[in-house]
Amino acid sequence: AGHTVTALYEIIPAGQEIEVSTAGEFETPEIDPLRYQAQADLTEAADSGELMTLKLRYKQPDGDVSRLMEFSVRDSGASLADSSEDFRFASAVASFGMLLRRSEHAGGWTLEAAAELAAESIGEDPAGYRRELLGLIERAAELRSR
Repeated sequence: AGHTVTALYEIIPAGQEIEVSTAGEFETPEIDPLRYQAQADLTEAADSGELMTLKLRYKQPDGDVSRLMEFSVRDSGASLADSSEDFRFASAVASFGMLLRRSEHAGGWTLEAAAELAAESIGEDPAGYRRELLGLIERAAELRSR
């Protein structure tokens, strides 16, 4: 209670091939049956206007049994500029992490774009952590340009 969590998801449209990485020491978790496509064919759900189904599990602080919550997510047409300051800053953090790892999933992000997004979404920063991250992004851009 009283905490906020921001989760970022990559959405792969139905019908596109996906590659599941099993690199590392973690086992691939069991995956639920696909809702939007079956083998090579799209299902009725693929035409529903839903982007994805989000499934969350949680336990009460004193509980032993987890509870499942499911939400269908639709595209509202909002842009990144329309999102909250916290979401934009989390996006800058995520893009910076992918750029540092030279991730193939970083898309068209650049360190300059991550720095710009972080700078625009600093907001209230009483402890200075957001400004510190901005400084790290700018320093990484300097080092890469050498």
